Amino acid sequence: MTVAVYPFCPSIGLQVIFLFKLISLTTGHPPVSTQSPNFAWNLHGKPGDGYYTEVEIGTPPQKFSLLVDTGSSNLAIAGAPHEELDTYFATNNSSTYVDLGKDVKVEYTQGSWSGHLGRDRVRFPALLDSITVDTDLALITSSNNFYVNNSHWQGIVGLAFSALAQPQGKVTPWFDGLVAKYNVENSFTFQLCGPYKDKGMSRHHGKLIIGSSSDVCPSATATSPIRRAWFYEVLVVNMAVGNKVLDIPCVSYNTDKSIVDSGTSNFRLPSDAWDAFPNITVHLAHSNTSAFPITIPPQSYLRPAPDAMNDTTDCWVLGIDESQTGTVLGAVILEGLCVTFDRGHSFIGFSKSSCGPNVVLGKIYNSSDWSSCVYMPNIVDGLTIASYVMGGLLLLLSLPLIFASLRWTWQSVLRPQLYPEVPFLTLDEPNT
Repeated sequence: MTVAVYPFCPSIGLQVIFLFKLISLTTGHPPVSTQSPNFAWNLHGKPGDGYYTEVEIGTPPQKFSLLVDTGSSNLAIAGAPHEELDTYFATNNSSTYVDLGKDVKVEYTQGSWSGHLGRDRVRFPALLDSITVDTDLALITSSNNFYVNNSHWQGIVGLAFSALAQPQGKVTPWFDGLVAKYNVENSFTFQLCGPYKDKGMSRHHGKLIIGSSSDVCPSATATSPIRRAWFYEVLVVNMAVGNKVLDIPCVSYNTDKSIVDSGTSNFRLPSDAWDAFPNITVHLAHSNTSAFPITIPPQSYLRPAPDAMNDTTDCWVLGIDESQTGTVLGAVILEGLCVTFDRGHSFIGFSKSSCGPNVVLGKIYNSSDWSSCVYMPNIVDGLTIASYVMGGLLLLLSLPLIFASLRWTWQSVLRPQLYPEVPFLTLDEPNT
């Protein structure tokens, strides 16, 4: 989860310089839709603010907005006043709140928070109107660079696997609890539509569908396996800028991981891939010997930012960051697609969306084995550590024998050879 911090930019200066640099990339500003979101959209936000949805917590319900994040697993809500917020969850006003007596801290690529664990009733009226789930949640009591851009959300709902939930082994994520209690299909789909103009301001909207999305999005025409059940980790096998394929070892894209993360605003790339971009194409593994391309236009990664001196125009900022920890396929990549996170069958499915930028989802093609793209961390397991310890003990116990052997070698072999020209004398016994 990394929500971009888009600064306000003056009408002259940064805007002019940046637009000057864009002349070679695009003939003008990337178009922003003027389509207003209808009643069906359940995700909302503004550029740099992420996508959030309405939630009700406690009894009687207290209403908030939560950032929807596939890059983490905790459900966390502000539990104390904060200068960036106008409301927070008051536990003493909920008759169903239970204190779990544990502290928790979560750190993201950008920002962190700490707080206290509890449990209460949680309902997402725009997602599942009548379903309430008793959920482990964190009350955020302190944070660092977590609430950004005067965010319109007061917390976060993590939709990744339970392996990421903190403290480890102590928390059941909201989605896991939903699947277990109501036998809901272990899958959800994002339809992120990107920016649109609303009364002169840039906003964005989308939809989160729990379970089957067949009535909203077509069936996935390409899938990429989930490599490990923690983040939604995929394998990036190639990348092209325009028609130029980047000459970079593909393992660089995946060191130490490549993830699909709705809570990260930008498309984050490893240092080796930092370059000037027209259209950007990312190739994802479909199997060990096949892949498919996703091509995004400049409209996807040139993000509107409000102009502090003019409410009717936008500045444009680059929605691509440098990454030191692999590749993050954030909302910049996901907008314009329907993306299904099928946990039950361990794949992420992609299909064309009816809204958002004109993203091109290419056909699956066959190629060579992608094993060279896989990053394998150096892991020392318990058995290896035990063998090192036993080896050290045996070496320690053998030291006296080693020293005795060295002493004998010195006295019997090496020392006589030091001065071969001087004979050793043997004294005869005295005659008596």
